Amino acid sequence: QYHRVLRYYHHLFLTVPLPPITDDEVALLTDGIAEVHDASDLLRAVSLLVRHKMELVAEDVLADMTRRLLYVMDRQWEMVDYSMALHRPMGGSNNGLGKSGDKAR
Repeated sequence: QYHRVLRYYHHLFLTVPLPPITDDEVALLTDGIAEVHDASDLLRAVSLLVRHKMELVAEDVLADMTRRLLYVMDRQWEMVDYSMALHRPMGGSNNGLGKSGDKAR
């Protein structure tokens, strides 16, 4: 289940749509008129916008992924406790053999 959750969120990060970048946002970052700026200024402005929008999306996805993985790990811990209870040493003897007959490590 743990690996399934990781695969799901990996796919989600690759396919999550980013909000579109508007001309107004680029104009605000380049101090107004786009005609007086060169390509490097425009690329820098767009990269800053994309980074900011990706951070907003990633925060939501990571919060959801954290919640889901904590749930999965709690469930796995319950299975470990149950498994340990099944394979505890039998009788009061400390021979290291569990109910299944396997040697305890």
